[in-house]
Amino acid sequence: MQLRAHLVSEASELELGSEGNAVKLLCQRKQELEQKCEEVDRLQHQLEAARTVSMSPQFLLYFSHCMGIC
Repeated sequence: MQLRAHLVSEASELELGSEGNAVKLLCQRKQELEQKCEEVDRLQHQLEAARTVSMSPQFLLYFSHCMGIC
């Protein structure tokens, strides 16, 4: 929903006489935003995976051994 509102806002700022350029510009901007959304999703999955590993018993045992706790 925010993406659509942002695109509408950009469209209203463009000159009315250059409709072809406006459409091309908006399509490019939409593609850029979609790529950024995909990157955020990928990073969220990496973070989720890292949290899962860091909470595993094997990791905690290794970490405590490395820190000289055990």
